[in-house]
Amino acid sequence: MAIKVGPFAEPGCDALLDWPLEATTTKLVFSFPSLLSGSSIVVCRTADTQGTVDVGVGSPRDAAWWYFNTNVREAMLENPHHPYWCAPNEPVFPWEQYMNWYAQFLYEFAKILYSFGRRAVIGEFSVGCPTLASWRFYGPALKAIHELGALQGVHGYGPLNRYYTLKFEADEIEFQKLGFYNTPVIITECGAESLPEVGWQPWKKQFGDIQTYFDQYIAPLARYLHNIRYCAGAHLFCEGTNQDSRWDDYNVAFQGLPQMMVNLSRELGPAPPMEKPRMLIPRFIFKTPLQIILPAGMSAEIYDKPFGKLRRVLMASKAEDYLMDVYEVRGVWFKVYPKPGRSGLDMWVAYMG
Repeated sequence: MAIKVGPFAEPGCDALLDWPLEATTTKLVFSFPSLLSGSSIVVCRTADTQGTVDVGVGSPRDAAWWYFNTNVREAMLENPHHPYWCAPNEPVFPWEQYMNWYAQFLYEFAKILYSFGRRAVIGEFSVGCPTLASWRFYGPALKAIHELGALQGVHGYGPLNRYYTLKFEADEIEFQKLGFYNTPVIITECGAESLPEVGWQPWKKQFGDIQTYFDQYIAPLARYLHNIRYCAGAHLFCEGTNQDSRWDDYNVAFQGLPQMMVNLSRELGPAPPMEKPRMLIPRFIFKTPLQIILPAGMSAEIYDKPFGKLRRVLMASKAEDYLMDVYEVRGVWFKVYPKPGRSGLDMWVAYMG
């Protein structure tokens, strides 16, 4: 039986060797030994030693190909047994100014991996980031998740709340406003971290011993994630770079933790299967007559021009998609919403007939 909290270790570390394969549903690795292949989701991240993306510079497509060719291609081709590969780690940029550009970059990156038969782990923002308001520009990246099998990667260090470790739950609410439900997410890094603003420190200073760390943070996280059916799992920080004393208060390798996890997995039993993502955005088939397919619970308003005179309202039932052939409207604009009376998706679509 597998548990949803697995290991994350930096390059050259032995922590992953300390972790039984059957103990976890997911692992995050920098190096790619074949012994890690198995039933777990193995997520691979390269170290970006050749540089990362200049956000907002040039076209998102060109940037995606440059990043893939520079940082991912060689490792991916040398390790065909691992399907999941990460986008740039912890990008930082003015969120609301450049999020749409970056979301398009992530879509193109996911499309490249998909063309090679692989899947992308995108997002990969640092803990607490980005702002919730900036998600409204994230639509292209969400399409990559829902159409190309990508996963939304997040970092979740610190307290077990929606501002830190569990921020992905607040993110899901924002994604639903855009018409994307059950967006598959994976916490690619988590654990006790130095966060002075909330009085947190590395686990040895925060909890003192491995058993207390397990009882107060790791086990509660594993139990909580067990029934979150759109979360694939979480990677607990286990070991920093070898011979670096900065990581002494973070390392958990070879202290008995994996056996604790095996015991907990036996207690919890199998996790429920992942829920299928749902993309509740309208589809328009531009032919004569025009066909409008509205997902269940969505409404559309027909105008003569953007913000002009309301001509007609279409509304899908709660139970099924709504398909309508529109014969009598030409030269009109449609405004569509995720649910009746809500303006989370403020999208105008033209049909000139």
